[in-house]
Amino acid sequence: MNTVAAARSTAGLARWAALGGIVYVVLFVIGIIVMFNGEPNGDASPARVIAYLLRLRAPQQDHVRLAHRRPRHLRLSLVPE
Repeated sequence: MNTVAAARSTAGLARWAALGGIVYVVLFVIGIIVMFNGEPNGDASPARVIAYLLRLRAPQQDHVRLAHRRPRHLRLSLVPE
């Protein structure tokens, strides 16, 4: 490979790296905004904070309940039943 081709491939890689960094920062900021959307402020009433925390906890409880309702043939057991 000659030096012109090597310089050209390195420049292309540098451009893609810069573009990837910019895209990462934009997506990171958007993700933070979406993640903290609807969160109560520090001066919110205790009832609002509790309601927010219960809303966060609800999907996890559904997941746990579903995990306990597996059919018998899908349960993992080290001891034969």
